[in-house]
Amino acid sequence: LEVECQIDILPAIHLPANLTVTVEAPPMNTPQPEEILSRIEALQIRFGKTEPVDRAAQWGDMVRIDAVGICQGEPIPQSVHHSFWLSLQDKNGPLAAGLLGAQAGEQKRIPYTLPKDFPYQPWQGSEATYVVYIHEVQSLQVPIVSALPLLSGIPNVHNEESLFAALHEALRDMHQAQWQTELRKRVLNSLLKATPLTVPMAWVEKSLKARWQDTDGKLLDSIEAHIQLPPQEHKAVFKNGFSTWQKHAHLTQETQQDLAYQLLLGTVVREHKLQLSPPQIEQALNKIGAPLHLSAEQVWFNLQQDQEDQRFLSQLVLDQAERYLIKQARIREGEAILKSE
Repeated sequence: LEVECQIDILPAIHLPANLTVTVEAPPMNTPQPEEILSRIEALQIRFGKTEPVDRAAQWGDMVRIDAVGICQGEPIPQSVHHSFWLSLQDKNGPLAAGLLGAQAGEQKRIPYTLPKDFPYQPWQGSEATYVVYIHEVQSLQVPIVSALPLLSGIPNVHNEESLFAALHEALRDMHQAQWQTELRKRVLNSLLKATPLTVPMAWVEKSLKARWQDTDGKLLDSIEAHIQLPPQEHKAVFKNGFSTWQKHAHLTQETQQDLAYQLLLGTVVREHKLQLSPPQIEQALNKIGAPLHLSAEQVWFNLQQDQEDQRFLSQLVLDQAERYLIKQARIREGEAILKSE
């Protein structure tokens, strides 16, 4: 009997004796009036009354589309959409404007310009094209704002004033989460500078391929039947899509950084013997299940059925390591130390 197996050997990681790092506190954004108005518009669309129409699309309609962005004959990473509902509003840019007059069953090529700070330098400011297939067009009648408190189902919301307050609170929580994410990056990046660590490029390539497959790869498979392209473009988009990702250095760098974070945090977990307690696991399961009215037991069962239970637990313990490092950090704002534990 011969058995062939492949074993990944973790690179040697030597943590500094002192895990306390000093980082500058990221700026904290506050909810702006335009953000609240955007949330109101989103609720109006969500609870609006739609009806299929047999006519060309016009402003205010909803269209369900497949789409992919193409630049210089290659797919633009993370520009693929399948069965995506788009509201035809001016704020949704050239894609929405380009779909005016389109009808279900039609394909359109819509030109637009990539921004000058596009992360892939050769494409900065370049002309690009959305290739779009329209599945259906629906008219949309949105409710008046005073009707939203009853429709939204948000707890403790019973009038416009309480709705605005609830949206403000939700935006505040969102900005707080963004602040924590940025703080996490600053702490981890600072610690990585003091921790010699090389991520094997084979891991980076494998992880990048998996990331592509879970996003653009799956979506491209789903839209291929509807998006008609010239042979050369078709090959570049649907057969060689991953090769475009490989050219975009920022995607490789993001993947490499994420793997470095995981290796660093895993080492912290092992060397500092961090463990999860049953209450911590239950709390995390309840947080996932709350919006869907599922118990912790139901969420855990679903994770097991999808074979995602071990990944879930691994992420929880890495999150615990992040919190551990942040508690050690000295967070500075100007000359003041906001936290030192």
